[in-house]
Amino acid sequence: MAPLSTQDLRSMLDRIRGIRHACDLDLLLFFYRHPRALLTSEQLVAYLGYDGERVAKSLDGLIDAGLLTRSQYPSHAARMYVLELAGVPGGLLPSLLKIAATRQGRHDVMRLLESGPNGARGGL
Repeated sequence: MAPLSTQDLRSMLDRIRGIRHACDLDLLLFFYRHPRALLTSEQLVAYLGYDGERVAKSLDGLIDAGLLTRSQYPSHAARMYVLELAGVPGGLLPSLLKIAATRQGRHDVMRLLESGPNGARGGL
């Protein structure tokens, strides 16, 4: 498979609602490797290395976008998280995650996330 151009990768990223921050991508990559996981919020924070507030915000965004589901068991601290690979039509999510699961692919996607939507660097 030939590497995607920056424009193709940007287009793919722009069509997947919910991925706007590095933590969003890292959560999706974690769940790509562990598509069904029973975890506490503290475990996710420890595994990913982001602060709890950032992880919570990213989780909420991914759930709102339909990319992830989370069970609610009031009597347990742990939640079941399930990656919804079909949450985006056309197989875009699995395609993006397959690319981002490589060192170079993750670097390329992170660079695009840092530059903001449509390549416009935030704050400039």
